[in-house]
Amino acid sequence: MHFGPIKKHSSYPCQTVVCIIFCITLFFGCKEKSEPSFTFSTPSQGQNFNVGDEISMQIDVPKDVKVDEIAYLIDNKIIGIFHNNQPILLPTKDQKLGYRMITAIVKHDDQKDTITTNIVLKTNHKPVQLAYKVVNTFPHDTSAYTEGLSYIDGRLLESTGEKRSIKIKMGRLEVWQNPTRNNFSASIFWRRIS
Repeated sequence: MHFGPIKKHSSYPCQTVVCIIFCITLFFGCKEKSEPSFTFSTPSQGQNFNVGDEISMQIDVPKDVKVDEIAYLIDNKIIGIFHNNQPILLPTKDQKLGYRMITAIVKHDDQKDTITTNIVLKTNHKPVQLAYKVVNTFPHDTSAYTEGLSYIDGRLLESTGEKRSIKIKMGRLEVWQNPTRNNFSASIFWRRIS
């Protein structure tokens, strides 16, 4: 046990100085040059457009970065290569409906960065509702599992069955009660004829 006043160590101020120097060195030593960050300013991720619209595309470029060129692609097909960051317009009249991936390859300071965004192309045309009228009905074997059905030159061709019972029936609708049947062995199996 220790009795009496505690002796102060003279190394305490020295430890504080060493700790401060270590923290400063660590702070400045770990600071690396950050890579520029590019993003699409337009279009927004998942934005909806109608086919026929023109889509404005532009990249957000950091102020201290000089862009050499930007190549724009839609679904990996090149749209164009541009040497400035002005907004460009993408016509959509010949594009397919659904999700489309837009890619920009930005060349700057002997580097390439690739960024992507998705858009959704929709149609503004409302589907036409078709009218129909039942003009006749014909009997059918309700136990048959129809996998293919074709109407060729006034004859109905139907493939039915499951793995061990495959049949092809052909006949005229008027006399479908007794169509020509072809049974196949269990070793032959296909999904449909049409």
